[in-house]
Amino acid sequence: MFSVISVVNFMSDFTLSKPADDREMSRFLDICSLALHFPRDMADRFAAITGREAFRVVRSSTNGNPIVGGLAIHDMGQFFGGKSLRMGGIGAVGIAPEFRASGAATQMMTLVLRDMRDSGFLISSLYPATVPLYRRAGYEVAGSRYEITIPIRQMRLEKRSGDAHRIDRIAEADRQRIVEFYTAAARHTPGLLDRREFSWKRVYEPRGDKAQGYKVLNAAGTIEGYAFLLQKDSPHVHAQAPLFQLLVNDVQFATPAAGMRLLELIRQHQSVCDTAILYGSPDHPLLALIPERTFTARHQFHWMLRILDVRKALEGRGWNACVRGEVALDVRDDVLAENNAKMTLSVDGGAVKLKNGGAGDAIIDIRGLAALYTGHLSPQDLLSWGRLQIADHVRDPQRVLETLAAMFAGPRPWLGDMF
Repeated sequence: MFSVISVVNFMSDFTLSKPADDREMSRFLDICSLALHFPRDMADRFAAITGREAFRVVRSSTNGNPIVGGLAIHDMGQFFGGKSLRMGGIGAVGIAPEFRASGAATQMMTLVLRDMRDSGFLISSLYPATVPLYRRAGYEVAGSRYEITIPIRQMRLEKRSGDAHRIDRIAEADRQRIVEFYTAAARHTPGLLDRREFSWKRVYEPRGDKAQGYKVLNAAGTIEGYAFLLQKDSPHVHAQAPLFQLLVNDVQFATPAAGMRLLELIRQHQSVCDTAILYGSPDHPLLALIPERTFTARHQFHWMLRILDVRKALEGRGWNACVRGEVALDVRDDVLAENNAKMTLSVDGGAVKLKNGGAGDAIIDIRGLAALYTGHLSPQDLLSWGRLQIADHVRDPQRVLETLAAMFAGPRPWLGDMF
């Protein structure tokens, strides 16, 4: 359980807790709506699908202990190395205008980090509206989210999927099978969510709309892929008739034939939709099945990650079974002092061991470790940036860098889900 905790700085005392009642929840949603510039009814819908238990409000002891801001903590998982780690997804961060630049946001994030760590979260991720605030709290850019635009009428496919696969609508009875199919696929991509109910609600009902789910069945009736599609108003003007955009809200497939069948389904919308929109990565497997690069990829957001418990996060993620190596780390964390430690990280055949102490050959701060942990930046990148240093006593610095690179190597991390 989250308890009320406080921190004192030179300007004010701040405390963090759950909203006590409907009045306090309403006060925070007013702040959130103003800070994030979206309608109040949208804030109400977000609160309804999130649940009050996820929200935290921050108060100042000055002027009658008012609520000055708050945020939501989504209890979810995130995959790294094929394993799911408990992750606190931060969203709906808002500070009242009259309290901005007071230190409230920085102190709020410090309190939230402490609360999440004490509650058993190993990592935390967020989409930043402003990067410096979260870097002060130890978050670092750790992956990307792209908006992919596919001109449906220009999309040409090399071959048809054949008659062995058919499309059917996803029914209520399919929900658990869809969850299992997604989880089996998502664990192979670093950064993807191990979805909880909140995230699945946003798949089935993005922003309050209802997406239509389709499953691909093989001859045996087994699901080999699925997609959730939603027609949205298009910004383009058409002379004969209005066209729509086709939002591909979620798509997964296990075989090329299933992927081709889903692409055919998307192309079959060409009479009413001019483009299909997909969020995720330019390297999404679905795009590899389109022979010509007719799609465009626009970088939309970076997401940031914060390691809350260094030891448990390193022990809890998966490791490449073909990699063997050992590095003595010296981890520095200005906010969560428990993470400050020298430790020796050993990886062998997919198993990991951490031993206290060591020479501290690689000196890395908590932000650099976040970017390395996800595979977003290489050790050489971090060295150039100043987030990683090789200690003076090391005789072969390149070997340390190469060992770290091999340990944390993997596919480029990305996210499609928002939270």
